Amino acid sequence: MRALILAAGEGTRLRPLTADRPKPMLPVGGSPILEHLVRHLRRHGIREIAINLHYKPEAIVEHFGDGQRFDVSITYSPEAELLGSAGAARQLDWFFDDTFLVLYGDVLTDLNLTALVEHHHARAAAGTITLYEAEDPTRCGIVKLAHDDRVVQFVEKPPSASFGTLANAGVYVLEPSVLRAVPPGQPFDFGHDLFPLLLEQGVPLYGYRAASYVLDIGSPERYAQAEADFREQRFRPDAAVVGGTWYVARSKPRAERLAAMAVEARGLEAFLPEWSRHRRGGPPEKEPLFPGYLFVRTDGRKDALLRARSAPNVAHLLGGAVGPEPVPDELVEEIRLRCEQRAQEPFVKGQRVRIKRGPFRELDAIFDSECSKGTRARVFVELLNRVVPVIIDTHALRRAI
Repeated sequence: MRALILAAGEGTRLRPLTADRPKPMLPVGGSPILEHLVRHLRRHGIREIAINLHYKPEAIVEHFGDGQRFDVSITYSPEAELLGSAGAARQLDWFFDDTFLVLYGDVLTDLNLTALVEHHHARAAAGTITLYEAEDPTRCGIVKLAHDDRVVQFVEKPPSASFGTLANAGVYVLEPSVLRAVPPGQPFDFGHDLFPLLLEQGVPLYGYRAASYVLDIGSPERYAQAEADFREQRFRPDAAVVGGTWYVARSKPRAERLAAMAVEARGLEAFLPEWSRHRRGGPPEKEPLFPGYLFVRTDGRKDALLRARSAPNVAHLLGGAVGPEPVPDELVEEIRLRCEQRAQEPFVKGQRVRIKRGPFRELDAIFDSECSKGTRARVFVELLNRVVPVIIDTHALRRAI
């Protein structure tokens, strides 16, 4: 996988601090902002990085060279005239032959990039925008989401907070196909131009709510905040990258989506399998495939389970006396691919679902009606009985579902 760091802007609001260097080279905790980003990408296994250059490019090239010192390979993309964020990516369309990341060079973050990319692929998205709760939404790009996290509106720096508070964090996962919508050689911006255009064209864009540290260093005050956050370890650039473990969570009645949102607001990943229910005379509606249950993946930190259990609308995590039993990644992936059907198709009569990998590869399920309530319960009971057999009461679970 490859990544682009947008470092060409001059940072005029920080001109007193950037008289002899571009803004991304300002040090935080003794290292340039840009170096924090390069090292963070490397921690997540990304070694091919492009950096666009405009203002004082020699400072960046002198510091990073070819990237070998940081165990990465760096490609530079000079811009004689600024092309905007999307225009800079378009100039590098030859570099991106698969899914790629874009990070703004003046954004400081310890975001879990691995989980972000997985979120993107799970939804078959053309683009995924990382979001955070903004204190002042009028200075940000604000995103409105549907219940399934699909982007329905993108407003660049709205006049008031009435548009919402979910703000563009300046970290994207994109497919190369989206660059075809960017006119070559012309200034074009992701937030102002490209994302609204893609929404008009019906291109699937999704949001990813991040509870990680995100700070746009766009003023002397926020630069001072970054230094303070580093000292107080609110920004932890060297935090270990941990894939996390999946668990089964029981939600309060009819609050599965609210529980999933609360879990993600605590920095964890939630997965809620859904199916499309067709009603006469109306559009299809999505409903949880297994009412009352969702999957939660921890982030490897010591308080992860406490955060998962304490999330609003989460009743408890299923497991034995010594704690929750992990759900194998293979099972979650199979449920994602086979049961959810990528949230695009309802189950049909006679459809066969075979679990091909992991400890459930021998299980077959025949849906004898259109995803009937009893069938969903039977299949889920069989799966959960193999995952957490210590506390699952089959009959009680059937009644609950």
